Amino acid sequence: MRQPRLSSVVERRLLVNYRVAPEAAARLLPRPLRPQLVHHYAVAGICLLRLGQVRPAWAPRAFGLRSENAAHRIAVEWDGPDGVETGVYIPRRDTASRLNVWAGGRLFPGEHGRADFEVHETPGQMRVALATRDGDTRVDVTVELSDELRGSELFADLAEASRFFRSGAKGFSATSSGRHLDGMELRTNAWQVEAGRVRSAASSFFDDPDRFPSGCATLDCALVMRDIPASWWPLPAMASDHGHAQPHVGPAPETDTTATAQLPPGQAVAKFPPAKVDALRALATTSLTDAKAGDAKGAHAAAQSLRDLWDADQETLQPLDTTGWTSVDAQMDKVLETFGIDHRTRR
Repeated sequence: MRQPRLSSVVERRLLVNYRVAPEAAARLLPRPLRPQLVHHYAVAGICLLRLGQVRPAWAPRAFGLRSENAAHRIAVEWDGPDGVETGVYIPRRDTASRLNVWAGGRLFPGEHGRADFEVHETPGQMRVALATRDGDTRVDVTVELSDELRGSELFADLAEASRFFRSGAKGFSATSSGRHLDGMELRTNAWQVEAGRVRSAASSFFDDPDRFPSGCATLDCALVMRDIPASWWPLPAMASDHGHAQPHVGPAPETDTTATAQLPPGQAVAKFPPAKVDALRALATTSLTDAKAGDAKGAHAAAQSLRDLWDADQETLQPLDTTGWTSVDAQMDKVLETFGIDHRTRR
């Protein structure tokens, strides 16, 4: 069945944003998605959305419905037919609307769970709390409007934040089948974002130490959209290797893996200059040490330096031992992927 385009008014869209260690975000993503990084951080958050006048685009406004909704999201990128594309991955959607629960994934993209919401709003402040019916997720956020964006390590100012989120209008949601991701794109000609200051924020999703070990998810900023006419366009489903929030990379490696395990120790790099090998191992060790110490930014920076040095030396190392180089390169892909760095597309 062809899913209809929906029209609506975004009565309130509160985006509560976290800066996240790339490897922690990567573990939550199904292929082919990878974290979209800003200043070496992944960007994740909660979208607390009240929609009004929701209806098929052809229907009169009088038939529109109103609902409170929430989406946990991670900014992502993937390789499309015309290059790298950006959007968000949504591991969980929840709503107060019974109709949305029934229709999501059937009449329009995006399966929803059921949640109870508590909302208090004034012209200058809003509190949104929710508890899902399955007991898995709780959120309680209070944000007051601000004249400018302050204290963010992700974005220099409100304009930069607005551009980032506007470019991530495509959302792909986990599905119960695990075989594909449902896609929907937000479109509006009236995009406008206001800055918020977080007064308090609690999230069982981001506060979960199994999902985000200590220091891996830090509250960064909040943005608000109000009274914005918007339409929602179904996107073709995206094939997914691992389906519903299944990790496709492991945790930071426990040992130095610059030499591939497919060859006897030392054989893969035996024909390479020792100074080159030592430099690569030093960067790998630094990245591993920083990751274990909870320094996500340092670990990611060292991993990027490892990638850059390895790629820069390809012309000199590969002719020395093509088999050894290929083996190390394959292992390098795995190490870099742990930190949310896609190495394969650079070659």
